[in-house]
This record gives sequence, C-alpha cells and structure tokens, in this order.
Amino acid sequence: MSDAENPQTKIAREALELLDAVPETPTGNRYLSEAEARDIINEMLEDLTEGTVEHTYLSGHQKRLAETLSVIPKAPHENAAFLDIGCFGYFGYWAKKYLGYGHIVGTEMPLDTGEPKSTREVSCKGETVKFEVFHFNLTEAEWPDIGQFDTAICLEVLEHVDHDPSGVMCRLRGHMKPDANLVFSVPNCVSYKSLSEFLSGMPPWTYWFYNPDLSHEPRHSLEYTPFLASLVLRAAGFDLQSLKTINAYGDPDSVAEIYEIGESLGSDPRMFGDTIITSASISEGEPPVRFPDAIYSGEGYYKSTWPLIDKIKRAKVEKTSSHKTPQDAENLERKIDELKLALERATSDARRKELQIQELTYLLHAADRRPPETINTPTDNRALLLYRLLSPTRIQFLAERGSLPEETNWKRQMIRHPLRVSEWKGLKRLLRRVERGEYKGEVDRL
Repeated sequence: MSDAENPQTKIAREALELLDAVPETPTGNRYLSEAEARDIINEMLEDLTEGTVEHTYLSGHQKRLAETLSVIPKAPHENAAFLDIGCFGYFGYWAKKYLGYGHIVGTEMPLDTGEPKSTREVSCKGETVKFEVFHFNLTEAEWPDIGQFDTAICLEVLEHVDHDPSGVMCRLRGHMKPDANLVFSVPNCVSYKSLSEFLSGMPPWTYWFYNPDLSHEPRHSLEYTPFLASLVLRAAGFDLQSLKTINAYGDPDSVAEIYEIGESLGSDPRMFGDTIITSASISEGEPPVRFPDAIYSGEGYYKSTWPLIDKIKRAKVEKTSSHKTPQDAENLERKIDELKLALERATSDARRKELQIQELTYLLHAADRRPPETINTPTDNRALLLYRLLSPTRIQFLAERGSLPEETNWKRQMIRHPLRVSEWKGLKRLLRRVERGEYKGEVDRL
C-alpha cells in the first residue's frame, strides 16, 4: 500500500480488513460470561412487575442485553468511571453492582423542564444504585463537562443521530481516558431481517416507521452494516478489538432458510445477525478522518470507497455463479490463499481458530472440487471429515437407525445444504460412535 494512498481509501481498507482480523468476542477474565450476564438480567426481570414498560423492554431485548453485558470489561480499579450514552439506566446499575465501577454517569436527551442534569435511581431486590444523568443533544458541537471515563457504552444510539454521527463519536472519544474501552452496538441493516423484508417486497431496513408520537423513539437516520460500524469507529480514532453480529430477535430455527438463501448469495453468516456488537480501544494520535466518505459524501464514496466494496461484490457474484458448476481447483487455491492472509492478520487465538477451521474446510474439499460454501463449517475436525463422507440425510438416518446403509457410493449420495439443528444432534451421536472405532474403514478411505 502506497504512503500516498487517499486517507479515505486507507481507512475504508483498514475497516474492511479489521472485519476479518478481530475476534467475535474479547477474551479473558475481565469479562462476565454470557451465562452470568443472562442470570443478572433474569434477576432484574424477576424483580420488575410484568406489563410495565421496564419489564417489557428488558424481556424483549434480553438476548441483546446479555450479549452486550458480557462484552463490557470489569472495572480496572474501584474508582473507575463508567459512561452510558443514551442510558436507559440498567447498565449503570449492572456496571456498579457486578462490574465494580465506582463512578457512573449517563447522558440523555434534554428534559422539557430545561434542567441540565437529573438523578437516576435503579433498584433490584432492595438494592438501589443512584447516578447522575446529563441532558443534552449529542449532536451539539460542545458537550457539557461530563468527565473522563475508563469505559463508555453507546448502545443502539448512533442510528438515531440525525446530524453528524462521526462528530458524536469524536466527541465521545474526547471524554475517554487514553486506555479506555468502548462498547458500541447498532442494528445491522444487511441481516437476515433485511433479506426477509426484501423478499417480502418491503423496505429492507430495520426501523423505517414514522410513528405519530416521535418523542418515544425517532426513526433511524442512518442504518449501519458491519463495515460502516467498523469505519465510523476507525475514522473517529478507535481501534476495533472485537465485532460480532447476533440474532437478538429472530428464532434460529425460524430464520434458518433465510440464512441459507443469504449464504447462497455470498453473505457471511457471521455478519448476518440483526445486531452488531463491537468493542474498541483508543488509537494513538488524532482521529484520521473527520468525515468518512461512505457516510457523508456520495461523490467521495464512489471515488474512494466503492472500488473496494465493488471488489467484494464481484467476488461474491463470482462465488455464487460458481455454485452452478463444480468448483475448479484454481478458485479453491485462491480462497485458501485469502484465508492464509486473513490468518496472518488475525489478532487473537479465537479468530485464528475460526479461520483455521474455514481453511481446513477448503483444503478437504479441494480434491473433489465440491463447492465448500455449500456446507456449514463444523467446529470439530472429525465432523468435517464425516461431512465429506456422509450427507446430512445419511447422518440423520444413522442417528435414527444406528447403522450404516448398505450403499457405499458416498460422493454420489452427498447433498448440498447446511446441517439443521436436528441433524447436528445426530452428527454428535455419530461422532461418539466414530470415537469408539466404528466406521473406521469408511473414515480411513478419506
């Protein structure tokens, strides 16, 4: 990459590369487990009265809240400061009680009374946490002196910002300490939900409604993709540490077919969930680009960023078209080379493991040139071998009958669709039989 590369192109390239380089979740003992986070939210739900606004909100967003809580780091010391942008209150309570933060601050939109500050109280099972909330519009050029923070969260806020979202992120960065952490989430507008709406003939957005009472929740001003989330953070001077998408609102079984359609069109299942959750740290120096083209300039976007995006689109079109005929060895080798490059960029053991499993999938299928995109990558290497040997239908057959059918022409019998949940259960049972030495001959033939 040339030192003279356009700064807009440079941050767009970095934002794209980070999507492959960072793990889905941060690791280490600084974080609650997802199980611990779910228990904490369940405790709050048990204490709230069913039918209230608070109970309805928490129960409806339970999965998203638990996944997010498990990404927020525990306080580095007892006096650590925690900032909740657009606070509903509960994360302030959880940060104080379960994560060990000594100082909690929230921000919210201005009050009708004009008061600049208020006190928020959140209680659960007789224990109350109080903290200060500053009331102002995040789009204001100058924020009040809210302090400096060790950790900040900005959850489901930026999509509602109707003016200068990058400026909001830059000003937020200015209130964070040099070694601070940010947890940031937005809805994903290229998720299974978007594809489902598109197939139904509806706008493929997350929240487009003009509610008669806009005071409760303004419609989305800009909806984000994993790339745009990575870009807005990078441009504002943050280093992405993790990024994942989750199905916060869709039942996995009910959206499985939409996932299959998305994969057949070249979508990465990891980036297909309805909610994007990221963690980031402060990068050195000043924010590299104040107004990223992909958010602020149509003309600039098509000059600086579109060529990178178009390259990805063309690769997906080529990959999708290749499903019509057997995958040739050249395409497979190119994909393996891309995965090796991604492995070199990976910044964590968790991400390296994910990429190694993907690489193994392509290597295993290079010999018979079967399109590897047509399978769902198992996390167990023996499962990869067995998938090459058996079709999902045969795995289910084995799970039910407990023995191999007489036919042995496995390649001819293989079918091209991902394993469903019920078939995974059968696969696990089959793996246990293989571990005991059964079907050894068939596996050795691989």
